[in-house]
Amino acid sequence: LEENLDHFGALHQLTRKIRKANAKRLLELTDLNDSRKQLASEISEGMKKRLGIACSLIHNPSVLLLDEPTADLDPILRRETWKLIKDIHRMGTTVVVASHFLHELEEVCDRVGMLNNRQIIAVGSPDELKRKYSNSDEVLLKTEPGNYDKIARKLAYHKHLGIDKMLVKDDRLIIYSEHAEKTLHQIIHIIEKTGEILVNIDVRRPPLSEIFESLYKKR
Repeated sequence: LEENLDHFGALHQLTRKIRKANAKRLLELTDLNDSRKQLASEISEGMKKRLGIACSLIHNPSVLLLDEPTADLDPILRRETWKLIKDIHRMGTTVVVASHFLHELEEVCDRVGMLNNRQIIAVGSPDELKRKYSNSDEVLLKTEPGNYDKIARKLAYHKHLGIDKMLVKDDRLIIYSEHAEKTLHQIIHIIEKTGEILVNIDVRRPPLSEIFESLYKKR
């Protein structure tokens, strides 16, 4: 791995002393120091991702461009990769990421640009995009035994709640409402009357994936 870093440092015309110092720092940053004598072909996919990032940083760039940095990684390696990216950002490097995993981007990115057909259709922080392009909140409800059809039918009678749609996903009822607080109160009353047991209830803005789908359909 040291040879890989030294090669990329030479491509950027760094002196041997700087290449060596930068390689040592980056191997420690990416937690690859113990494998520094191994061949790149012998390490895991997650380690290869980190090595690629280290090679990109060998010349101390002000901007780091990453394309799908967590593709083909398991959940643990995804989390470790994002931790590394955030550490790099905290050290002063601007990180630009291209990714289809919007649920990951909204947790780590300061600003998001959405592209469709090679055109930028929306730009802003995750919260700004949600406020601008969605009037509804998501109310996520999990009950037992989970007679969601009955709950949904009773909620549908209350037009003043501004419910856009309701659907069942991942064993939960998801309600899109313009008046989340009023909807929550009504849900509690319905649960009491139907005999359902409340397991979990949460309110959030729709995820970026749904914002993108909404913008895509409008176009």
